Amino acid sequence: MNHGRQFHSRFPNFGFDRLPWGVECDDGWIPVVNEFLILVAAMVSIGEFSLLQVKEKFGALQIYYTLSSTGAEAERRVHDARRLAFQRSLHVCEVCGKRGRLNLFAGLYKTVCEDHAHAEYGDGVPVEISDDGTGHGPYRPETDSFVKHRPTAREFHAGPLLVGWCLADHGRPWLHGWFFEHPEIADGTHGHTAPLLRLDDLVPPQWARTEDRLYRLGAFYHPAEREIRYWAQKQSRTALERGTAPGGLDEVNALLAFLRSTHWLSPTKIDQLERAYLKERERLGTTAHERHPYDGTGSDTER
Repeated sequence: MNHGRQFHSRFPNFGFDRLPWGVECDDGWIPVVNEFLILVAAMVSIGEFSLLQVKEKFGALQIYYTLSSTGAEAERRVHDARRLAFQRSLHVCEVCGKRGRLNLFAGLYKTVCEDHAHAEYGDGVPVEISDDGTGHGPYRPETDSFVKHRPTAREFHAGPLLVGWCLADHGRPWLHGWFFEHPEIADGTHGHTAPLLRLDDLVPPQWARTEDRLYRLGAFYHPAEREIRYWAQKQSRTALERGTAPGGLDEVNALLAFLRSTHWLSPTKIDQLERAYLKERERLGTTAHERHPYDGTGSDTER
C-alpha cells in the first residue's frame, strides 16, 4: 500500500505529495505516524507545517519537518508530538503493530514483537533502552493508552477468536460476533463482548481489547451483509461451525432466498435487508459476491 498517497488524501497540506519515497517504514508503525499527524493538525494552520521525511532509522521512527510562521508554543508542541511518536515506535512492532521492543539483528536495529524477533531477519537480540534515546527522561509505555492496550504476540495468540464481528454502541462501544476458543462461551455462539477499550488501528484490524480480555478478530462483513448472515444463522438454530460463513452459505442471494423460504421474517423485513445490501454493494463499488476489507464502517443493526 502506498501510505504516502493514503496520508496525502487525509492531510493534503502536509507535503506527502513531495516525499520522494513516501512513508519509509513497515505497516505496524502507520498508526504511530497517523497519531502524530492528528496531533499536528490540531496545532498548526495550513501552510505552517511540511514534512521532509518519515523513515525508520536505528529501529525507531524518525520524522523530519519544517515549521514556519508558528509561535514558540506551537513549535514546542509539534516537537513534543514528534518525540512521542519516536518513543512509541520503540514499543510497537514495526511489522504488525503489536507490542514490541528494540532488537539487534546482526548489525540491524529493528523494533519487533516476539513473533517477528525470530522471523525473516533472523534471531534478534533485545536491546535495553533507558530513556528511549531522546534525552528527555524515561518514557513510560504503561501509562500511554496507545501502547499499553496493544497485545504482546503471546497474548494475541492466547486470545479467543471473534468471527463475523461488528461494532455496536449502546452508550459504550462493544463488539458483537460469534465466539470461538472462549473459556466461558461455547464455540459458535453469537453474543457481545465487554465494553471495548481499543480496536487495532491497522486495516483490517487483527485484535480488540475489551475491559476483560483480548480478542483475535476473524472475518468482517459490512453491516447490511452481516445482518442478513445474522438472521440466516439464527434461523438455522445451530451454532456457527468453525471455518464456515455465518448463515452456512457463501452467496448472499442464496441466504435471502433461504430466509424467504422459512417465512420466519416478514417479506417486508427481507425486502429491507435486500435493498440495504444492494445499496451497500453500490456504495462499495463492487459486485455482490466479493469480500470487502474492514473500512471502519461496521455497525450493529440487529433487531
